[in-house]
Amino acid sequence: SWRPGRHPRLPPGEMQPLSPLGTNTPASPSQISHRITEAKQQQTMATTMMNASLSKPFMATRKTSKTASRGNAARIVARAGKRTSKKEAKVTGRPAFSDLMSFSGPAPELINGRLAMLGMSTAILLEPKTNETALALARDYPLTIGVLFALFTFATFVPLRKKETPESKSTGIFTAQAELINGRAAMIGFASLLAVEASKHAAFF
Repeated sequence: SWRPGRHPRLPPGEMQPLSPLGTNTPASPSQISHRITEAKQQQTMATTMMNASLSKPFMATRKTSKTASRGNAARIVARAGKRTSKKEAKVTGRPAFSDLMSFSGPAPELINGRLAMLGMSTAILLEPKTNETALALARDYPLTIGVLFALFTFATFVPLRKKETPESKSTGIFTAQAELINGRAAMIGFASLLAVEASKHAAFF
């Protein structure tokens, strides 16, 4: 029989629920449901944290794969462009612009040498008449100098595109080797002229 202050008798094998305080006072149904709700919330939070920790390496792998695929695509496009230029060169029989302007190509040194010779000739002819430095002359006649530079560059490219080398046009003393040596000397001389005039602030010739 049940009396106030004593626990009711339970069927055999069933445990008496404890109170939240750990005492022998029986827990009410609301307290039991509250405990169950808290346990479910903790389980949900643990599952969410575990899923987030598992998804981070996957997202990093995905970003790495995207970056790698973009790099591979850029390399494929560059290779395709090189192959296209080579195919066009084979079909047309003309060297590609990239081949002419490469470090070991014939155009850069040839163009620079001819432009340096043009600059030295202009300085020798005009400096005594105007009493101005080479840079001052370039500032006074920018359009004329720009047109001359463009014409010299274009005139150098046209024969090279047609596979006409300076060696094939050599006659007598006017050889490709002589032009190459003169161009190198003109580049050194023009650079020295600019340095001397910049330090003296006066025309050299």
